Amino acid sequence: MFLIKEDDCIGFFERKKDIIIRGGVNISAQDVENVVLAHPQIEDAAAVGMPDEVLGERTCVFVVPKQGKTVSLEDIKSFMGKQGAALYKMPERMEVVESIPRNPVGKILKSVLREEIKKKLSGEFAKNE
Repeated sequence: MFLIKEDDCIGFFERKKDIIIRGGVNISAQDVENVVLAHPQIEDAAAVGMPDEVLGERTCVFVVPKQGKTVSLEDIKSFMGKQGAALYKMPERMEVVESIPRNPVGKILKSVLREEIKKKLSGEFAKNE
């Protein structure tokens, strides 16, 4: 997206919520989603940042496999590598879901997905104590 700044200058920006900040590196969630959506076994996908004590955030992808298909995190990472995706853009977690939550105009509800992964992570952390 573009934004008109002072003195009629145009600047490029992305919404903060669509950026995953992993160890100080900004990763466009949309870039990750575009590559994941090209995977032949994936119907729909969304990428969000999940909290991480060391890096700030790590990438989590929510995927809807095509009917009758299965996909693993390793499948996605291998596919992304073959597509030339940078190593730092690789997702570190995958959640298989029946559908990606969207608003009435079709926009992905990233806040819902971020809350879902936070809850799962806090539950896993509690189990490991």
